[in-house]
Amino acid sequence: MPTVRPRLTPPILWALLLAIALPACGPTEPPEVRAFRETYQRLHNAGKAAELYELIAFAPGVPPATRQHARLALREETRWPLRRILIQPATPEDLQNLLPKGATLPYPPEYTVTVTLDTDDRLTSQWLAGPPPQGLRLLLPALP
Repeated sequence: MPTVRPRLTPPILWALLLAIALPACGPTEPPEVRAFRETYQRLHNAGKAAELYELIAFAPGVPPATRQHARLALREETRWPLRRILIQPATPEDLQNLLPKGATLPYPPEYTVTVTLDTDDRLTSQWLAGPPPQGLRLLLPALP
């Protein structure tokens, strides 16, 4: 009995190609997000904590001690290799989880930024981020 092989007609072939290719064509990240991610990675990998600090927009009323803690945390973070930085649109759940009740932000948050270090425990920090006029910035809220 001869073997019958299925014949791939052009419509079937195109459907298979599209099924393979379309998932790779996911949404592209906005230019300001890509620029921020690339800048953060470059500064982190170069150990430039002071320049990373400049990527933070502080809400009015953030005390000097909190600003100093942010500076120290970034200095400590740059001692470890960066595993991943993930920037995604902020959801209402993100706002509820990351923003203390009554806190104020310098700009409306649009994204969450998750920074994961390449440590044994995958130390992770998570920020809200928003677009002030000079580009995407990490947002540090003022507490009530």
